Amino acid sequence: YALYKASFNDPKKDMSIRADMSSIDIAVDSSTLYLGYSNRATENYGPVVMKGTINSNNISFSSASEFSQPFTEGKLIHGISIAAKGGKVYAIIDDNSRVNMAQSHTYRLDGTSWKVYGENELPYFKVTFYNSHKYYLRGYAPDIAVDSDGKVYISMLAWENAGGRDANFGPLVMKYVADSWTVH
Repeated sequence: YALYKASFNDPKKDMSIRADMSSIDIAVDSSTLYLGYSNRATENYGPVVMKGTINSNNISFSSASEFSQPFTEGKLIHGISIAAKGGKVYAIIDDNSRVNMAQSHTYRLDGTSWKVYGENELPYFKVTFYNSHKYYLRGYAPDIAVDSDGKVYISMLAWENAGGRDANFGPLVMKYVADSWTVH
């Protein structure tokens, strides 16, 4: 990382640029920085969220496995978004670079391990949804945010697939309520 002063000179640089990182996002919670990225190293690929403590002259990154290893191994993701508030950390990923094939998956750090947060395969790639609507929705380019009350929201580009009338495309915002996601 490089920590810049207002004059943009480079007072500290601890590592070279890593070629195995892509799809980067950042979140800050007080003096803690979280850096989410897609790790494309062939031996250990998948989404990773690093945790760093910020002080006046540097950032100290944690070497704990929950902050140095992919939280869902073997998933070559296209995008990642992270949010943090009050020590709670969330991540959302999409699993395909093609909008008509992507699904979004949300995770929350629970102690020392990452857990699926709410319904997976968002927005609606489930049999129940298909049975009532006769089409699927895919979720692409997701984003995640936490409001001042700690409520978690996600957004993504919804893409109608398999059986629709080409009428259900565009932005979709969902809120986490009672262990699932509701459309807002």
